[in-house]
Amino acid sequence: MSIPSSPRRRPWPLLPSSRRTVRSVVDGAGVPYRFCSSSKIALRNALVALGCPGTNVLLPSYLPPGVVEPFHELDVEPRFYRVADDLSADVADAEARLDDETSAIVVVHYFGFPQPRLDEIRALADRHDLAVIDNNSHSTLSRRDGRLLGTFGDVGFTSLHKTLPVPDGAVLYFNGPCVDPTERLPLTGVRDRYTCDDYRYCAGAAASSAGSVGEAALELLDCLRNGDNKPYVPPSDDPLGEYQRSKVRMSKLSSTALTRIDPVAVTVNRRAAFARWHHHLSDDDRFAPVFEHLPPGVCPWFYPVVADDPASLVESLAGAVSAFAWPTLPSGVRGDPDYRAENERSRRLVLLPAHQDMTPRDVDHLAARVR
Repeated sequence: MSIPSSPRRRPWPLLPSSRRTVRSVVDGAGVPYRFCSSSKIALRNALVALGCPGTNVLLPSYLPPGVVEPFHELDVEPRFYRVADDLSADVADAEARLDDETSAIVVVHYFGFPQPRLDEIRALADRHDLAVIDNNSHSTLSRRDGRLLGTFGDVGFTSLHKTLPVPDGAVLYFNGPCVDPTERLPLTGVRDRYTCDDYRYCAGAAASSAGSVGEAALELLDCLRNGDNKPYVPPSDDPLGEYQRSKVRMSKLSSTALTRIDPVAVTVNRRAAFARWHHHLSDDDRFAPVFEHLPPGVCPWFYPVVADDPASLVESLAGAVSAFAWPTLPSGVRGDPDYRAENERSRRLVLLPAHQDMTPRDVDHLAARVR
């Protein structure tokens, strides 16, 4: 079953290249950057640029298993620090886990919301001469105090395809004196031609059109359907294989699309869908929203909610949209009693879609299924 059509569905957010676009937002961050195919490849390059191989790096325990693949490949020991129920970093726990071989600490902005203890992590890093890796995989467009998330570390990155209708892509930001933005790094940049995968992505997206279809000034097709209506696929059971397959340069299709996508429309529509979910579920005793407020500058990835019965919540939306528990935790955290809270949360936290092609009325229909 598809989401019921709305008679006043929003237009697809594509613009002429002369208007403000996602590419102009990235350019306007004011720091050097490079494109990568995925956030995992961006993380790999961040570890290389910081000289982390052979050391250990602190990172949050509440992450999917694929995140550690670059660590394993580069002989970097991941040391997981605890994360509180509000997804804030346990800075004291992080400090207790570091030693003379610790080279960096990873900070994560969950679901597009700024990490609440970002400044404390920065202070910890300064005390112990650590580099900060700013992981903003969940939302390309989110900001704190007007500044893009992903640019608060010595090096940082953001994923493109999680919140934008593109097949792949990530941005690797350089923002500290300990990294050389001109250093040659593998698997950065954009492919010089369109590939069969680009054509397949566009064809599948156009064929799945059930609502708005916008004119796109792309060389490939006359129209491009919002890629977010193709269900987001959670990390696979083969994180190593997924990581190896991402070892390519970013697609030309993603690069081209960034010069056509309206960042304001994406942000406004995602915020509206998030707010509508909150309207329906915040007073329901079966659910505990992860975030009680939607701060200015946040472009949410999903609407995350802790459910008494997560399996029933996911099943109630089956066939309509993709909803799923998140995340499967990495080995070293999964099942470890030292991370009891993280394991409990990963079983009960469900991501509900809040993408830019959804209207408040769409969310109303979905919420009715949940009730």
